[in-house]
Amino acid sequence: MDEELPPPAEQSLLDPRVQDNPFPFYAHLHATCPVHHLKPSGGFPGAYLIGGYDDLKAALQDTDTFSARIGSRRKAMQGNAPDVFGEHLAEIGWPQVPTLQRCDGAEHARHRGLVDRIFTPKRVNELTPRIEAVVGMLIDRFIDRGECDYAGEFGQMIPAIIVCEQLGLDIDEIDRFRHWVEGMLAPGVKLLDAEGQRAAAEIEADCQHYLVKVFEDRRANPQSDMITHLVSANAEGEPLSTGELLNIMHQLIIGGLETTAAAIGKGLLLLLQHPDQMEKLRADRSLMTGFINEVLRFDSPVQALPRKAAHDATVHGVTIPAESFVQMRYGIANRDPAKFPEPDRFDITRGNAGEHIAFGYGSHFCVGAHLARREMQIAFNATLDRMADIKLARPLPSPAHHPNLLLRPLKELPISFRKV
Repeated sequence: MDEELPPPAEQSLLDPRVQDNPFPFYAHLHATCPVHHLKPSGGFPGAYLIGGYDDLKAALQDTDTFSARIGSRRKAMQGNAPDVFGEHLAEIGWPQVPTLQRCDGAEHARHRGLVDRIFTPKRVNELTPRIEAVVGMLIDRFIDRGECDYAGEFGQMIPAIIVCEQLGLDIDEIDRFRHWVEGMLAPGVKLLDAEGQRAAAEIEADCQHYLVKVFEDRRANPQSDMITHLVSANAEGEPLSTGELLNIMHQLIIGGLETTAAAIGKGLLLLLQHPDQMEKLRADRSLMTGFINEVLRFDSPVQALPRKAAHDATVHGVTIPAESFVQMRYGIANRDPAKFPEPDRFDITRGNAGEHIAFGYGSHFCVGAHLARREMQIAFNATLDRMADIKLARPLPSPAHHPNLLLRPLKELPISFRKV
C-alpha cells in the first residue's frame, strides 16, 4: 500500500508523491499565502514559489527584478552540490551558453527573432495539412488493434515528428531524440547524485556532437529548414556561436518533444475522468477551443520555470532576497480561485479559461504556443472522429507521472476503444 501523504500544510514539492498530485498543496497555498518558500533540502538550494495569478503575471513582466539569467536550470535544482555535470560536459562536449529562456532584454530579443519565423500563425496554417497527415498516419498504426498507449504512440509522436521536420532532424531517430530530452531535462528537474549528473552530461554531449555534424552539413548543403536558417543567420551582424546554436536547439528540441506531448496525453485523460465533458465535446466541436484552454489551465504541462531575484523584492507581503531562486509556478496560478472560480472543477465551457498562463506571459511567452494549440486541436478532433467507447485499458501506474519538479509527464496512457 502506498504511504499516506502528510496533510497539505506539511507537504513539499520535492516529494515525488506531491509532484504526482500537487493540487491539494496548491489549494493550501492559495488559502494561506500564494508566495511560498520551498526550503533548501538534500542539495536543493531552495526557491520562492510565486503562484497568485496577478502576482505571477506582474513578476513575469518584470524581468529586471525576476531575471531569466539564472546561469542554468541545473544550478536552480542542484544548488551548491559539486557540478559534475558541467565539469564532465566541458571535457567531452561544449559548455552551455544561455539563450532564449535563459536571458532577458536585447540578448533574448536577438535569439527570439531568429526562431519566431517557424511558429507564426501564418506558418502554422501552412503546416496544418502536414499535421493532419501525421495525425492520420499515427492513428492508422493502431486503430485496428482497438488499443494503444495514447501518450507514447500518439501524443508524444505528433509534436516530435512535426518539430523534427521543421528543424531539419531525421524523424527516424526520434527515439534517440527522446532519450536526449530525458537526459537534458534531468539536471534541472530532479536531484541527481554524481553518477546521475555524469550520465546526463554524456547524453547532452551525444546530442551536441550529433548536432554539430548537422550544422556542418547544412553550411555545406543548405536546406529549407530551421537549422539551415540558424547556421546562416547573422544576429546583429554576428553569426551564432556553436554554443548559442546548441543551446537554442536544446530548447527547441525539449519544447517540441515534451510539452505539447504532455498536454495531448493529459487532455484525453481528463476527458476519460470527466465523461460528461467528453460527451459535450463530441456533441459540439465548437467547444474545442474552450476544451484545449481548460486542459492547459487545469493541468498545465509546464508547472513552473525558474528565475532569480536580481535584487530584494516584495511579493504579496513576502520579501524575496536578492539572488534567491524563484519558481514562476504556472500550475498554482492557473488554479487561483480569485481568477478561476471553483478552480478544481474541470469545465470545458469555463468562460475565462483562455486567460490561463500555461504558456507563460510577457517577453518569454512560449514561442510554440500557436503550433501547440493547432496540434492539440487536430489530435483531439481526429481522436473523437475515429474512436468511440474510449476507456482506460488498465489502471494507471502509481505514481502516474515521472518525478519532475517543473513538468508533469505521464508515464503512459493505455486505452481501449471501438473503431469508428
